[in-house]
Amino acid sequence: MKRSFYFFLLLSFTVNTTKVISQAFNTADYTKAAWMTCRFYGGQRSSTISKTPTNWLLLNHGVGYDFYSDADNGYSVAGGWSDCGDNVRFGQTQYYSAYMLLKGYDLWPNGYGDYYSQNYAGYNAAQDFTWEGGHHDPDGIPDILNEVKYATDYFILCTRNSTTFYYQVGDGSYDHTVWVTTVKKATEAISNGGCPRNVYKNPKDASMASFCGATLALMSRKYRQYDSVYADTCLAHALLAYAYAKAHPGTAGNADVNGSSFYGANAKWQDDYATMCTELYYATNDTSYKTEALSYAGNLSTYNYCFGYNNNDDIAAYNLATLGSSSAATLLDKFASGYKTDVDANGIYQGGNTSWGPLRYNANSAFIVAIDNLYHGITAVDPFIYKQIDFIMGNNSIKSQTVTSNLSFIVGFGTNTCQHPHHRNIYLDDNNVSNSTVLTIPTRNAQFGYLVGGVRSGSYDDTRSDYQVAEGGIDYSACLVGTLAYILAQTTPAPAGVTVSPTTVSIVVDSTSTVTATVAPTNATNKSVIWTSSNTSVATVNTSGVITAVGVGTCNVTATSTNNSTVTALVAVTVTMPTSIESFSLSSSNMNVYPMPFDKILTITAGSNMKSVSLLSISGAVISEQYANGQKEVQIQTDQLAKGVVLVKVVFEDNSTRIIKAVK
Repeated sequence: MKRSFYFFLLLSFTVNTTKVISQAFNTADYTKAAWMTCRFYGGQRSSTISKTPTNWLLLNHGVGYDFYSDADNGYSVAGGWSDCGDNVRFGQTQYYSAYMLLKGYDLWPNGYGDYYSQNYAGYNAAQDFTWEGGHHDPDGIPDILNEVKYATDYFILCTRNSTTFYYQVGDGSYDHTVWVTTVKKATEAISNGGCPRNVYKNPKDASMASFCGATLALMSRKYRQYDSVYADTCLAHALLAYAYAKAHPGTAGNADVNGSSFYGANAKWQDDYATMCTELYYATNDTSYKTEALSYAGNLSTYNYCFGYNNNDDIAAYNLATLGSSSAATLLDKFASGYKTDVDANGIYQGGNTSWGPLRYNANSAFIVAIDNLYHGITAVDPFIYKQIDFIMGNNSIKSQTVTSNLSFIVGFGTNTCQHPHHRNIYLDDNNVSNSTVLTIPTRNAQFGYLVGGVRSGSYDDTRSDYQVAEGGIDYSACLVGTLAYILAQTTPAPAGVTVSPTTVSIVVDSTSTVTATVAPTNATNKSVIWTSSNTSVATVNTSGVITAVGVGTCNVTATSTNNSTVTALVAVTVTMPTSIESFSLSSSNMNVYPMPFDKILTITAGSNMKSVSLLSISGAVISEQYANGQKEVQIQTDQLAKGVVLVKVVFEDNSTRIIKAVK
């Protein structure tokens, strides 16, 4: 965990050099690194109130969940990401990191892939979490959105209303006491970081609330094509964050029960507030937010350091430049050119903190150069960007206790990777071992994708206790994920076409059929598609291409590239009733009707909440329909119904259907 950064000005900024070995990474290397560093955030997940295991490092470790009970007098604030190798949720890095991750996707969507579902079902079923194992289970949603959504679910809780904003859960001084996984730590004494943990709210700070609001506003745009209701919820809570930030100008550092300092206050709040207003403008098209954002252009300035969680003028300059601010555009150029000149003889960036987590600044500076190039329409990848990212991936002469050269600072990437990162969950060890004990990463967690702080020259101390270089954090990796996506977006083709198989589907009511989509070219990074139905009363389709027949009729199911809405393919769907009533069951595992035969009243019960209940003739014509309003038992008056056979159709709240036969 990072300690106070107030001592930065005391650091020596002497430029060191290290020989950069000639090594070219190919597209496959960048793709694997992008997958690993994105999935890293799934290894930072803190449990929600549901107690469902969600952190892939811990899925099969003990009960698999940890701080599900985090709450403020009964109001749940569980979820989100642990900060680093320890387990506090600090607002200073949480909100910044989520925004930078999502902003990268906003700028370079073609650089992001869809390899797994939000619960990592493919890897978990095989108990193989490696890239080479190939147990991917794409769900039609880019992985980056699955990861960021876990954060925005938490952000929605944190923006309780316009006057209540939660910014921290847990205490750093307690959290450092024992070396165990979060599954075990949640059961420890409070003084050892266990539950119940302290919850902190309502800081005099606009910076954290602004990054929270910016993330939610941006998510409302990026996730709308997958779930419009969720998108609306994100926007509503973005406005709550906006109201809070507007009423609380200022910045604040972390809280701690013992007064310990881990994260200092942001350098200023105005830049982050401008970023939030920019995202609200793009989300709502309300020009008042644009005007308000531009009014802060004069508050932006150079700061003689490097972009990071506490110095954010760079991203604000880009955002305001896109709104038309010439001064912001000029400032963005100054940042980019400054980073490109503050390098050693081999082109490796030397700014930021040179002893505590220096490589995060190499990733951050590369990201800023990338957005500057984007602003100017430059499509070629700047050599500066390659040099920083390649150095992190292993294009260097750094050695460790076990590696003689070419050390990868991304845990699990390559053969010469760091072996002993400062991270409690990766080792799955609950023995509270001493710092001198050497722990081994289990094979299932080996490809963690964790960017450690690292070094820029000489030797790397691959020792778990050396947190200044062996620890990483959610803020360390955010710009690395984005810059890897930038490289892929610039060097691999965008989706140009999509085909579906089969192109026609004929099914009967209450049955399913699966269709597949193939995106061309084969080397496009993002091959995910969005499935939609032109008439959901006839057939629905899920994110995996499973079509469910709902009612008689025809419709089109469309596969659309997530990154190019003009790239589409159609499946013609025809839904009919079965040719005989024998095709239907007299009962279902999820519902039942009685009495049988019935007379004046027919009762339907179900194990799930029902949305509607209909009576159909054998030909499929609707006799009657009534809404169930989420009930699990519905009674229908049938005294006016003629004797004979009818079909009872139930639509559940998840839009699944069941049809069974009944006789009067």
